[in-house]
Amino acid sequence: MVELDAFEAPDFDPVTYVNDYCQKKSQDAPMDRYLTELELRLQLVSEDIVGKLADASSRASLRVPSALKELLNIQSDLASAQASMAEVQERVNASAVGPGAQAVDTLRQLERVKGRMQTAADTLVEASGLASLFHRMDSLFADEDLPAIAAALAGMQRGLRVVGDSVPGFADGPARLATFQARLRDLVRAPLVAALQNRQGGEAQQLAGMLEGAGDGASLERLYCAAVLPPLRATWEQVDPARAPFVSALPQFFEQVLGLLRGEAGWLAEAMPCRAPALLHALVTALFEAVEAEHGARLAAALAAPRGSPVPLERLAAARAAALDFVHGAAEAIVAAGQGGAAGVPPLEPLAELVLRPCEAALTGRYAALEGDALESAARAAVAALTAAASGGGAGAGAGGGPRGGAPTGGAVRAAPRTPAVEGLAAALEAGAAGLAEAMHAALARCDLLSSHALLPELAGAADEAARQFLVAARGTLAARLAGAGEAGVPGAAAPSEAAAAAALEAVVPLVPASAAVGRRLAAVEAALRAAAAAVLDGDSGAGGSGRGAQPAAPWRYNPGAARLEAGGGAARDAIARLAPAAGRPTPALPEAMAGAAALQRLVHDAVLSTALARPRALFAGLPAAREYVAGDGAAAMPSFSAIPLPAVTAAGEYLLLLPQLLEAVLLRDEESAGAEDALASVNEWTSRVAAATAQELTQRLRQLPRLTRGGAGQLAADLEYFCNVLSTLGMEAPDALAGWAAGAAVQGEEPGEAAGDARAAFGELLAAAEGKEGRDAVRAVAALRGIQL
Repeated sequence: MVELDAFEAPDFDPVTYVNDYCQKKSQDAPMDRYLTELELRLQLVSEDIVGKLADASSRASLRVPSALKELLNIQSDLASAQASMAEVQERVNASAVGPGAQAVDTLRQLERVKGRMQTAADTLVEASGLASLFHRMDSLFADEDLPAIAAALAGMQRGLRVVGDSVPGFADGPARLATFQARLRDLVRAPLVAALQNRQGGEAQQLAGMLEGAGDGASLERLYCAAVLPPLRATWEQVDPARAPFVSALPQFFEQVLGLLRGEAGWLAEAMPCRAPALLHALVTALFEAVEAEHGARLAAALAAPRGSPVPLERLAAARAAALDFVHGAAEAIVAAGQGGAAGVPPLEPLAELVLRPCEAALTGRYAALEGDALESAARAAVAALTAAASGGGAGAGAGGGPRGGAPTGGAVRAAPRTPAVEGLAAALEAGAAGLAEAMHAALARCDLLSSHALLPELAGAADEAARQFLVAARGTLAARLAGAGEAGVPGAAAPSEAAAAAALEAVVPLVPASAAVGRRLAAVEAALRAAAAAVLDGDSGAGGSGRGAQPAAPWRYNPGAARLEAGGGAARDAIARLAPAAGRPTPALPEAMAGAAALQRLVHDAVLSTALARPRALFAGLPAAREYVAGDGAAAMPSFSAIPLPAVTAAGEYLLLLPQLLEAVLLRDEESAGAEDALASVNEWTSRVAAATAQELTQRLRQLPRLTRGGAGQLAADLEYFCNVLSTLGMEAPDALAGWAAGAAVQGEEPGEAAGDARAAFGELLAAAEGKEGRDAVRAVAALRGIQL
C-alpha cells in the first residue's frame, strides 16, 4: 500500500521520494524489479484517485440545480432576467460556503497529489531507463554499434539530469558517462578523421552528430583540427629564415593558409553548414596557438638592426599589415561558411588578437625607443650636414675709411670686421629641417600602420626630443659662426665698405627664410599629429573592432588601434586628447620643438640685424667727436646755406637706400612666383627694421655730443633733414626722438643773429608740439647742448 502523506507535504520532491524508497530495498532484490513494482503501485493509486475525483465532482454539481433552472428562464424579459440573475448569483455565492467550499478544497488537494504522483512516476521511469542503459553499455560497445551507443549516451544525459546524483545507485553516474563518452570518442576518431580528410560529408555529418548527441561536441572540434591541421602546419614549416627573410616570407605563408582555409570553408558550408563557422574558428585558433611562440621568436630576430635604423619598425609594420590582412580574409571565410546554416559565428575578436599577438608583443614597450632612435638618427644626420657646411666658410672682405666723420674715402683698403662665414649654412639648415620633418612624417605613417595612431603620444614625445636635439645643435653651430656679426661701431674702428657690408649681409640674410622654414616644417608636423589625434578620437566609437560575442556582418574589420585604446583605458584616450586641437588648449603637441624653432629664429634675426647695422654703426661712431658740431660761432662759422650732410650720414643714407635692392637680390633669388609675394613682404619688413634700428643708433650717438654750437646746429639740421628724407623715401616716418632732434637743430639754424630769448621761445613752442615723451626729451637735449634754459 502506498502512503499518501508524503505526497501532501508542501516541500515534496520526487527525487528525494524515489531515493528514500530505494534505500528500503533489500540487498537481494534487483533494482529494476523493485522500481517497477513501485511504479505499478503508484499507477493503481493514481487511477483510484482519478475515480474518486470524478465521483466527487458529480456530487458537487448536483448541489446547484436550482441555479441552472433559473438560468433557463432568463429569456422572459429583461427586468425579470435581471432579478433572476441576482437571485441566481446569491444562490451560487451561498453554494461556495459551507459544505460546497469544503468540497472545492478537497478537489484542489486531490489535484496536487495527482500531479506530484505523476512527477514521481516520470522520475521512476527515467531512473528505471537509466539503470537499464548503464546495464546495456558494455554489450553495445562490444558490438561497436555507434548509433546505438550515441543514443544510449544521450539517454544517460537526460536521465542523470532528471534523477540527479543523490541516488546511491547513480552517484557515480557522471563519471561513468564521461568514461563512456571517451570510449565513443575513441571509436569515432578514426572514421571521423578519415571522413574529414577524404571529404566524405555524409559520413562526417553522421559521426559528428553522434558526438554532439552524446554530449561530446567539444571533441568534434579537436578531431577536426587533428585531421585538417597538418597541411596548415606544413606551410609554417616552409617559412625558413635561412632561405628568405622572415618578414618577407610571412605574406606567402598567410596567403597559403588563407587558400586552404577557403577550401575548407567551401566544403564545410555544404557538408556541415551548422558546424562550419565553429570548426573553422577552432582550426585557425589551433594553428596560431601552435606557432605563437616560434612566431614571436622569429619576429624578434627579424627586427634586429643597428640602433637608429627605421628598418625594425618598417619590418614590424609589414608583418603586422600581412597579419591583419589575413585576419580579415579568415573572418570573411568563417562568416561565409556559416551563411547556409543556422549556427552563429563565434566571436572573431579573440581570433584576431591571437594572430596579431606576436606583432603587438614586439611593439609594446619598444615602439617609443625604436622610433626615438630612428628620429634621433635623422636629427644627427641633419646636424652633421649643418656642421660640415659651417666648417667650409671663408672670411669677409675689407673696407676703407676716411678722416671726416669716419666716412669711407676710397683710399687704402683696411681690414673689415670679421664677416660670418655662413655661405651654405642656410641651405644646410633648411635641408636638415626638411629631412627631419620628412622622417617625422614617415614615422607618423608608420604609427598608423603599427597602431592606427593609438601610439601617437609616444611618437610625439620621440619627435619632440629629436627636434630639440637638432635645434640645440643648430643654434650652437649658428651662434659660433655668427659670433662677431656687427662688431663694427667702436670709435676709431674702420667702417666696412659698402661692398663688404653687402657681402656680409648677403651671406647671413638667407638664414632668415631658412630659419622660418624650420618653424614651418615643424609646425606642419605638429598639425599632422593633431589631425591624427582628432581622427583617432572621432573614430573611437568601437567601429571595426568592438562587439565581442556579437554576430558580425560581412565584411568584418578588426581595429587593433581601438583594441589598444580599450586595453589602455581612459589614460590612453586622455593622452591622445592632449594632442588633439581644442579651444583653450595653447600647449603645442611639440613644445620643445616649437620653442627651439622660435629661439633659432630669434638668434638668426638678431644676427641679421646686427650684420645689417655694422656699417651704420661704424659710420655713426665718430659723430660725437665731429668738429663740425662744435665749431665756434662768428666769422669762422659755416654759412647756413652751404651746410651739406656729413659724409658719414650720407653714406649711411645711401646704404639704407640700397638695402631693399640688396635684400631682394638675396631673398628673391630662388623664389618661385608662389613665394615671391612672401619674399617681397620679408624685404619690406627687414628694410623697415634696419632703417628703424639705424635711426635709433643715430639718436644714441647724438646723445653723446658734448655740446652743440649754433653753427653745429645748422650742420646737424642738414644731416637730420637728409636722413629723415631717406626714411621717407623708404616709406617710413621719422621716429619721435629723431624728429625732435631735427626740429631742435633747426632752431636758429639759418638766422645767426636771432636773440637768445627768441630761441628760447622757439624751443618752448617745439616742446609743446613735440610728439611723445621721446620727442620732448630730444628737444630738451638739443636746447641743453645749445646752452638754452627751458
